[in-house]
Amino acid sequence: MQPFQALIAIALAGFVSASPVQGSAGDNKAPGCPYAAQAANAKRQYTTNSSATFDPVKQRIDVTGQYAFQPPTATDKRGPCPALNALANHGYLPHNGVTNFSQAADAVNKVFGMGVDVSGLLSSLGTLLNGNPKTTEWDIHLSGAHNLYEADASPTYWDGYMNNEDPNTLNIKFFKQLYDRLPESDPNANFDYDVIVEHRAARYNTSVSENPYFYYSPFGGPGASASAHAFLARLMANHSAEAPEGILNHQTLKSLFAVSGDSANLTYTYGHERIPDNYYRRPDDYNFPALGNDIRNAGEKHPKLLLVGGNTGTVNSFKSINITDLTGGAYFATTPPETNNLLCFAFRMAQEEILNSTRHDLEYLTAGIDLWNKQVAPSFADLNCSTVSHYDTSLLEVFPGSKYFY
Repeated sequence: MQPFQALIAIALAGFVSASPVQGSAGDNKAPGCPYAAQAANAKRQYTTNSSATFDPVKQRIDVTGQYAFQPPTATDKRGPCPALNALANHGYLPHNGVTNFSQAADAVNKVFGMGVDVSGLLSSLGTLLNGNPKTTEWDIHLSGAHNLYEADASPTYWDGYMNNEDPNTLNIKFFKQLYDRLPESDPNANFDYDVIVEHRAARYNTSVSENPYFYYSPFGGPGASASAHAFLARLMANHSAEAPEGILNHQTLKSLFAVSGDSANLTYTYGHERIPDNYYRRPDDYNFPALGNDIRNAGEKHPKLLLVGGNTGTVNSFKSINITDLTGGAYFATTPPETNNLLCFAFRMAQEEILNSTRHDLEYLTAGIDLWNKQVAPSFADLNCSTVSHYDTSLLEVFPGSKYFY
């Protein structure tokens, strides 16, 4: 055993024991439940609450005074997440783009209504994969986190390999494809989740057909890419008494993606994401129950979006891998999808990413595991997620994109 592998093995004992672990992989293969052998033992079924009413006082987001828009300077960090860039530009995060676990998790909840369970997981990943687990500090540029924190086939950003290893820049062609899905002249246009799902399927197809190194990683595909698309409709929409569920129109979409102009002349300005004036966040928090249901619904409509795999070095060479083989029998793929098990799979795959990251010594790894077990694992405790006792990374070696973390 190599020295660092030995350190991981020591720390892993605390990681696994503190995470929700029940049963053996081969038990209770409930029919109709993808990815999980423990589906029949789930203690609760996540559901979505969409009954909240509009409150103009509580939902209004201040973009004046200390929260007025200020464009980034040349030394400020900006990255592949439009929401984080906007939060930094408005002072809800430090303007230099360097934040920490609590600060980032709280800000995205306050302004966009992301549930603290979801924001906690994402901020934990930012800390563990891109920052300092001991201080919980990380920056929103997310260098080296592509294929980990975020993924190919994003809503509007380049695949890493296709832009000289720069996945942090918006691709105006991809944005226009989304923008033109609804008539620009329609005052009632709304980029709701149904529209976003169709755009997601198209982006997936584009990556398969144009990027020889396209990689849909175990977490990056069904988890990160799925979430990035869901966040557009669920978190970026503007809300009102007339539309308590929110409307994401062309103007709001452009503002939050740092794009100006009309369809014939769209212009992107790097790092200038801006929260619109008169912006009201969603009335309730978008948590794992809602996110899991959205991922499931997208997978039911387009099953390919739940695959794990990638191109093998040429375009249109996509190969999917067997989930059962990857996870040592802990998870398996059947249809139709089932919400809790999709969440469990994403949780375990995110956990494996942390354990397979070799950028930190034992002290860092131990601090990271402690953060994960305190801030993330409790959200999954009731789901009885199957343990991945053997994660076969050799299956990923056929994908050249799996070796790149831009």
